[in-house]
Amino acid sequence: MKQVNTKINNLGRNGIPWNETFVVPDNEDPKIAIQRQLDEFNRIERQRYGENAQIRILVEICNEDQEDQIACEFEKSGMEGIYDVYQCKRCKLVFKRFGLSGPPRTKLCHPERVCIPCNKEFISIQNALKHKTIHSRDKYGKTRLVGEDMK
Repeated sequence: MKQVNTKINNLGRNGIPWNETFVVPDNEDPKIAIQRQLDEFNRIERQRYGENAQIRILVEICNEDQEDQIACEFEKSGMEGIYDVYQCKRCKLVFKRFGLSGPPRTKLCHPERVCIPCNKEFISIQNALKHKTIHSRDKYGKTRLVGEDMK
């Protein structure tokens, strides 16, 4: 048996995915085993709560090499009213801080999943690319070719 770290989210909600560890047999594909466990959880959740069930979905399996990923590196870029404004050097995500706490220290940097005009990070690259086509429409609403900056 081995432990596999994953990111899980609730279906239909735009919440922040959380980390969860699953125990998977050594001889089984982790994705299939985890999906089977989530299906069983969702079945029981539907029985208990019906329409109000919180269905969980697998966002991603975190590999061992994920330890090497880089955290966002926020630097103070100014003030906006009573808020301190921080911006990541790599992904350009903006974070506003109120009070004595600083910017998040453990947020992983995913520049390919960030929409800079909207200041929003998406769960997957596919969702980010689908969203970025909104910014690539001309004044008549027709989608034009997405440039290199929108990849």
